[in-house]
Amino acid sequence: VTHVWDGFDPADGGERIVVGGGITAVTLACTLTGQGEEPVTLLTRHPLEWAVAEADPPWITWSHIEETLHTEPPGSKARFDTVQAAENSTTIPPYQYHDLDRRLDDGSLVIERGEVDRARLDGELSLQLRRGKRLTADRAVLATGFEPVFDHPLVERTADDLGLERGYRDMPVLDDETLAWHTTSGECSNVFVTGALA
Repeated sequence: VTHVWDGFDPADGGERIVVGGGITAVTLACTLTGQGEEPVTLLTRHPLEWAVAEADPPWITWSHIEETLHTEPPGSKARFDTVQAAENSTTIPPYQYHDLDRRLDDGSLVIERGEVDRARLDGELSLQLRRGKRLTADRAVLATGFEPVFDHPLVERTADDLGLERGYRDMPVLDDETLAWHTTSGECSNVFVTGALA
């Protein structure tokens, strides 16, 4: 069992299960179908969802961000909830649908829905799903995303060492104009964030 971003070697053959329901899982499952005789199983907890972008188009404009997000206090639960509601998480772009559909039609890919309850390695890998079904394979590849970035050890250490303020779910409390991280005394620090931290 390996994570796709942590030492996974696509050349390792055998029967494979890809665990995940987003773009990485679907892309990986489709790619692996051409590398062996056994069908690849894509195991997802929910039906696959299709969306063109990670969020609706207004979210790329600064005015929409100011009107919708900046009305809530930085680092607040309300701000977190607004972002979560706007995000099209675990979605697959429509252009990938035809690739997936072709592989389902030719039998090189199988989709199973369920959540893993137990895993056991006894000559082969066995995944027991909560609804009772058991899947077996030579290996499983996790394409399930990343742990929340707010509580990553580097972020936690940086916040603690520099006295930086954290809000709901340990989110950085940022200046809306510059994305400078506030100190616990409420001043802007010289630490600026981007990506998931922002």
